[in-house]
Amino acid sequence: MRFLFSLLLVIICGTPAYSVDPLKVGVVVDAPFVMKNGATFTGIAVDLWNEVAQGLERPYQFVEVCCADIDKPFETLKRNEVDVLVGALSVSSNRYQMADFTLTTYLDKIIVLAHLDYFHTVLSFLKTFFISIGGILSIFIIIFFIYIHLLWYYERPYAKSIPDNYKQGISHIFWHHIVSGRYSEVPRSFVGKMLILCQRAIFYIILIMLNATLISFLTVSLSRSAHPFQSFSDLQKHKVGAIKDSKPYKAGIEAGLKVIPLNSLEAGVKALEEKKIDGYLASYSDVDFYLKENPNPSLGISNFELKQDPYVFATPRGSPLSREINTQILKLRSKNIPEKICKEYLPSGVKNCQL
Repeated sequence: MRFLFSLLLVIICGTPAYSVDPLKVGVVVDAPFVMKNGATFTGIAVDLWNEVAQGLERPYQFVEVCCADIDKPFETLKRNEVDVLVGALSVSSNRYQMADFTLTTYLDKIIVLAHLDYFHTVLSFLKTFFISIGGILSIFIIIFFIYIHLLWYYERPYAKSIPDNYKQGISHIFWHHIVSGRYSEVPRSFVGKMLILCQRAIFYIILIMLNATLISFLTVSLSRSAHPFQSFSDLQKHKVGAIKDSKPYKAGIEAGLKVIPLNSLEAGVKALEEKKIDGYLASYSDVDFYLKENPNPSLGISNFELKQDPYVFATPRGSPLSREINTQILKLRSKNIPEKICKEYLPSGVKNCQL
């Protein structure tokens, strides 16, 4: 009887369900990374954690913690109230004192939302196009000018058709190329032969460059070029808005921009419509998710970024769980799982998951 009781005790203690407590996963609600629907949570960070947890083979339960974008959620880690924190969590020196951070799960960016200006696009397109083509054609003309002079100098002793007079000789070779596209006689001097070979090679290269430039301009995205803010210098000349005390707001202030405080992304879009501001500073993920839910073809995201903002998971200081999570994140990256998760929430920000 005592033997059977001991055997039963060993079996119970050796069962993982009894020996492993579920992990307490703190979630900071901040769309599209954590979204609450009744008693359930979804979002990029939540779905990614679900994949990580499968690899850890540990039971877990979600615990909602308040206050996105401030340090309070990290205090729950410091007090060991949760085992891991997930959401739109960025790294700061203050937070580093309270938690350990995993590998980056999403690379967010602070960008500018603004009305697209297609008239500006056409002018900018033509200006850039003619500068690029003009540069290539200038090189072509200079090389051609040098070529016909050297060809006249070295071939006139051998070719009777080439006049000895400088003006007439240069004109003769020039019009031969214009009419027939090449020098019709076989050069007799060694230098003349080398000049013909070099001329053919260089002109073919220039032709390829012209074709490549033309194709690149024809295939450029109109919406990309239509954005009024193509560089930071463009931004300095205009009024911009941002949610008060948010990361984009602070980044704009630090950069010396004139930033008008607003209450929400919706208020920012309204201010753009009413032309109270020229641009709206926000996280790429927030704007991308908003435009997915509220399509507006007149609005566009800037090509340049004001600042990068890597998001992570966080664990208590010294916790071995951080290393285990990193191992699972690397495995998920090798299978492109983060990219697949992002596709469900972000139409164009998927590339930010390709870490």
